[in-house]
Amino acid sequence: MSQTELGNLCDIERSNMSRIEAGNTNPSSYLLYLFAQKLEIEASEFLNFKSLDK
Repeated sequence: MSQTELGNLCDIERSNMSRIEAGNTNPSSYLLYLFAQKLEIEASEFLNFKSLDK
């Protein structure tokens, strides 16, 4: 699914989607929930951090 398609499904402007993808802004928890619904995944998948090897 493209950035534009996901933005359209969540009623988010493409420019806002671009800022989120570029890391220039952070999505709200509600927006993460919407993304997860549209992508058919658990919202927790956005927040699963794996241990970093040093």
